[in-house]
Parts: sequence; structure tokens; C-alpha cells
Amino acid sequence: MLRTTPPEILAELVQWRKRAHFIHANAFAQYYLLCEEWQALTGARIDIGPIQCLCQMAVLNQAKALIQQSEVTWAHF
Repeated sequence: MLRTTPPEILAELVQWRKRAHFIHANAFAQYYLLCEEWQALTGARIDIGPIQCLCQMAVLNQAKALIQQSEVTWAHF
């Protein structure tokens, strides 16, 4: 992950993990950071009008929004 994720995205991820529920943070790590698709986005950029953004940052922002909408429920088996 450290080889395929730029420092500015790692910094954003660290700040989010400090505020996020550990279940949400772990879900993001398992479903995004460790997959081949995340690695394939390394260095890719997207232009949105006059704004240029790293694709990984766009994915991180979208995933954070979606994950934070989910509810953590505890079930005892």
C-alpha cells in the first residue's frame, strides 16, 4: 500500500481513520487499499473542469462518504 499510495492520500487517510469508527476504517482498508484496482489507479489523474485530482483521492472521498453512511450493528451469536 505504501508503494502505491501517494503521501497526500495517506495523510488524508490517517486523518480520517482518527475520526472514523474502527469498523468503517477496517472496511475501507480491506475493500479498497488491498485490492488490485486501488493499485491500478496509482498516479492516474482526472480532470473535473479546471480541477485536477488524483483518482485515488476521488475514490477515497467517495468511499468515505459511502462507508460513513453505513450503520454498525452488533450481534451476539
